[in-house]
Amino acid sequence: MSFRYTKPFARLIDEFSKMPGIGPKTAQRLAFYILKNSSESVA
Repeated sequence: MSFRYTKPFARLIDEFSKMPGIGPKTAQRLAFYILKNSSESVA
């Protein structure tokens, strides 16, 4: 099953994927974590 994301969200996942040790699935989880939580709890 493949999902389509908005361009900014897909770019965030792509940028996380470039980090050492971060694969596409982990990058997706990190992006959703940031989206889900308020800006105060992420910072």
